[in-house]
Amino acid sequence: MDALVLAGGLGTRLKPVLRHLPKPMAPVLKRPFLDYLVSYWRKQGVSRFIFCVGYRREAIEKYFKQRHRGVPVDYSIEREPLGTGGALIQACMRLPANKPILALNGDTFFDAPLRTLKSFHGAKRAELTLALAPRLEERRFDGIRVASTGRVLGVQSRKKTAARGWMNAGVYVFKPEIFSDYFGAEKTVLRSFENDILPRFIAEKRRVFGFCHSGHFLDIGTPESYQSAE
Repeated sequence: MDALVLAGGLGTRLKPVLRHLPKPMAPVLKRPFLDYLVSYWRKQGVSRFIFCVGYRREAIEKYFKQRHRGVPVDYSIEREPLGTGGALIQACMRLPANKPILALNGDTFFDAPLRTLKSFHGAKRAELTLALAPRLEERRFDGIRVASTGRVLGVQSRKKTAARGWMNAGVYVFKPEIFSDYFGAEKTVLRSFENDILPRFIAEKRRVFGFCHSGHFLDIGTPESYQSAE
């Protein structure tokens, strides 16, 4: 199974800490955070990684090259910032339309079991499956409302929802064809997957499901959470 890894963001909040490194390459115990991510998902069965890169991409390309620990590595390069949604759309245009893939945020880790996640996705006949983690108390993440069937009903603002519940853990399964409406000239438009595309899919009643897993979630998006990563 191929995995798209979103690793092209500016990492504005961590710039004072990382200086010239892209956020996913932040060192944790002297090893890039992204290396931990790749190592986990390689052991879960991912057979190829495609890094969606932009800002300071040279650091990622130099470290991972074209193959890392026996697994092929490819790159989808953002010539200008595309956001998480635009980056996924651009990468998906190069992939087989009807073959399920995994997509990952490059600055978060969530130990969802890939085999179970794929089985859930298939059993629900889902167009898009989100891995959901128990919501963190500091309310930095939006909540996800899920029906008893697993169907995603909506996104809850981090400012308005209670601390308990589920949140988007940045791990997705889908077929590239779900972005077919976006293919073409519009691919260069800056889009957020979380704030633009996901709410649209839910509003259109697409088959979006949430795989709830009480696993280990780790985020390095802020100086505070990065310091706690080690």
